[in-house]
Amino acid sequence: MNNITVIDSETKTPTDHTAPVVAEPSRLIELAITQNADIGKLERLMDLQERWNNDQSKKAFYQAVANFQSEMPLIHKSKTASFATRNGGQMTYSYASIDDIVKAVNPVLHRHGLSYRFEQTLIQGVVSVSCILTHALGHCESCTMTGGLDQSGNKNALQQIASSTTYLKKYTLTNVLGVATSDDDIDGFQPCEPSSSQEQNTSQPALPDYYEQDDFNRMLPNWLKAIQSGKKTPDTLITFVESKGRKLTEEQKARIQGVK
Repeated sequence: MNNITVIDSETKTPTDHTAPVVAEPSRLIELAITQNADIGKLERLMDLQERWNNDQSKKAFYQAVANFQSEMPLIHKSKTASFATRNGGQMTYSYASIDDIVKAVNPVLHRHGLSYRFEQTLIQGVVSVSCILTHALGHCESCTMTGGLDQSGNKNALQQIASSTTYLKKYTLTNVLGVATSDDDIDGFQPCEPSSSQEQNTSQPALPDYYEQDDFNRMLPNWLKAIQSGKKTPDTLITFVESKGRKLTEEQKARIQGVK
């Protein structure tokens, strides 16, 4: 059995995200070959090389993401939406579409060797979308979200799928990149119009329009993210949410205020 002599040498570091990784284990493999090392040693060195490459590509990925986030431009909100609230009021808000987000992030992502792609499935009326963020050296990470079909308005079956898919693409992309659009998107969904059976009797004082629990559960993760990121405190978020026309129950407020 041959011994392998380890020779100290200067490790070269790639100067950009497209340069190949020159690794110390690869030099050991070359040395082992010249010394006629047995197959077992070569296999162990090749495993070491693979682990080293994976570690380097992961470090490069995290550095690229950090660089991207430090240069992330303001996302322009080009879209507006307006709808009638259940208590007869009118709500208008602006929001960033997925086109706005893509236009803002793509040049910065490409500058740092990052790219993304989407994968989606539709199973029994549930849409699942994954956004995979990949670095030029190979490491990738993903975010996956699922949701039902968007049955608001008079959408046909294909439009329902397209609407849900677009919504999930937007939020998987922003989540995997670690960016947010704006405060206006904290409550960026359109509630259904009230049916005739739900209309208030105008001769009676209007009762408070409370968040239904399903809507509350749907929006809670986004609200908690806004608090945990420091964009809002629990109290300012409650005020912000209720300013949009619907009230929170005391139990719902307690859940928000319990966020640390």
